[in-house]
Amino acid sequence: MYEHARRTFDVAEKLTLEAASLTSGDDDRIRRHEGDARQRLSDMLLGVPSVVNLNVWDAEAVPVVRSDRAIDPGVTVVDRSYFIRQSTQDRGFDLSEVLKGRQTGRELFNLTHRRPAPDGSFKGIVAVSLNPEYFREYYRAIVAQNSDVEAIGLVRTDGAFLARWPLPAQGTTHVASDSPSLDRIRQGESAGVVYGSVDGEHRVAAFRRIEELPVYVVVSFSQAALMSGWVRTMGIVGAMALPITLLLIAVTAIARRRVQLEQQAQLELHEQTRLRAASEKSVLEAHRRETLSTLTAGVAHDFNNLLAILSNSLHIQNVRHPEHAAESQNAAMRRAVQSGTRLTRQLLSLTRRQTLRPEIIDLRTWLPEMEELLRTTLGRGIALSVNVAPLVPPVLVDAAELELALVNLAVNAKHAQPHGGVFAVNADWILKDGEKLVTLCARDEGHGIPADILGRVSEPFFTTKEPGSGSGLGLNQVRGVAEAAGGQLHIESEVGQGTMVKLILPVAKVGGGDSDGAEGSVGTDVASGVDDSKLVSVVAPAHKFNGHVLVAEDNDDVAAVTIALMASLGLKVTRAVNSDDALRVLRTPQLGDDIGFLLTDAVMPGAMGGVELAMTMRAERPGLPVTVITGYAENVQAALDAKLDVVHKPLALDDLIARLKVAFPAA
Repeated sequence: MYEHARRTFDVAEKLTLEAASLTSGDDDRIRRHEGDARQRLSDMLLGVPSVVNLNVWDAEAVPVVRSDRAIDPGVTVVDRSYFIRQSTQDRGFDLSEVLKGRQTGRELFNLTHRRPAPDGSFKGIVAVSLNPEYFREYYRAIVAQNSDVEAIGLVRTDGAFLARWPLPAQGTTHVASDSPSLDRIRQGESAGVVYGSVDGEHRVAAFRRIEELPVYVVVSFSQAALMSGWVRTMGIVGAMALPITLLLIAVTAIARRRVQLEQQAQLELHEQTRLRAASEKSVLEAHRRETLSTLTAGVAHDFNNLLAILSNSLHIQNVRHPEHAAESQNAAMRRAVQSGTRLTRQLLSLTRRQTLRPEIIDLRTWLPEMEELLRTTLGRGIALSVNVAPLVPPVLVDAAELELALVNLAVNAKHAQPHGGVFAVNADWILKDGEKLVTLCARDEGHGIPADILGRVSEPFFTTKEPGSGSGLGLNQVRGVAEAAGGQLHIESEVGQGTMVKLILPVAKVGGGDSDGAEGSVGTDVASGVDDSKLVSVVAPAHKFNGHVLVAEDNDDVAAVTIALMASLGLKVTRAVNSDDALRVLRTPQLGDDIGFLLTDAVMPGAMGGVELAMTMRAERPGLPVTVITGYAENVQAALDAKLDVVHKPLALDDLIARLKVAFPAA
């Protein structure tokens, strides 16, 4: 009985949500196109015998559209209890009592759902009118086939009958107030079995609640009928001779085995169907994520090329006009390049394709510098508190990723506290199993996370926000930051009390020991040797080199500014537009021997990519300095595994000069 009711209400809930989505626009516009809207609602109800009709009402209880006929503006449900309950409080899915429809004249009860306006205010309700007779007919058939079953009912939590068979006595609309099952229902039990007596007859009743709905399925049995069947069967068996008894046992065993086999087959079919659906969903989700990853990585690569053009062009201007290097416009362009570089890293963090840049960060100085960004993210309605314990040791973590993680937590806190609240960030240290660890806690006082989904909130694409309000990647990114740094993420939450997200990070090692009390922080890019503060030099370098460089770059603009920058340092430059061209130059006698340094992009057209080109030349000319420059991490994993020199776009001038000094030591 429960499965039947659950499936019926599931269909009704889906119809309610689809109707709410269909009528989410302006009510006057919907009324002007009432015929089209009514036809769509009517089409939704095809093949759904449990539903009488589907109605949409505005905030004044005036009909907007219904599925079975044109609306009558004079009909209102402003006095109906189900409308009043939803208008005063969002009750999710709610059920009315059994009533007579004012336009259909039919007996029905309504499953209602609130229509929220864009600002969250009450916009009206959607009501799916269910037919009590649909349930009664089903219950009638069950009772007719099972003599032990005395009655089946669909009962609201207040004891009101929605459907029952046999029909209750004339004028009876509620379960008897002294009913044992009603007493257990009022206590909030979701399922159970009770024993009691009605007019001196012993009965057994089983009840179970339909999840998230204020309604129970109740089935009652006559204890005497159960016992009489047992006694009758035992009397027949006792009167039979032994051969007949054995025959009955054999027949029963065969029948039981057949039923078990059929049930097992049904269970296996259901499980196979579930596994297939889960597999298809997993494949689709993986394909979607891979598509997003590929698209994001491609955008980041092109964006990094643009940043390289801007960065190298600024290098050239500083070399040619050192007197202008310290001007405010140059500083603004440097900051723009740095911001763009951080932006590409934040984009790539969604797909885990970014080249991680672990830095030794002193939270005592770094965290207070985040206050302005966090205040901007939170807005005026939420108070921000940032506290760092005096002796917190530094941590080794990607600064841009940690910054993005705090921003994600601030965005979550803002969503959880729409009417204002508190967002507190605290850094401290603890001892666990003799090891010193740093804790970075972010706490809000929002609506909290239910315990049944708390373990899933950091899964990719899982979100508790309304559709369109979140991607479900925020806490997944936070977990990624903690795990990439060798730590872990811990989340505590209580509904109505708020949420606390704690990153537990290992202490950074400096000089072989803990860096307790270290002043300041180090911003060096461990993965690529790039310091964000050195992306564009403030003053022009005094270095001049004498040598020949091969630049393998397919992008004309990037190649042009890179060649100009090399030339400003006194170098002779040859460009290759693809890997085939680069191999031709390097293998040409005299010309190839004159090349003293190879700078190649990781993504290159031709028979091989930039990474394969670098590995080929290392095998052919082990003494030739080679540097691979890349915009994202995936295409250089082989280079990192092969211990090649890999740097991230845009290449800092100081890092370029350092590599040129190695390539041309006699400069």
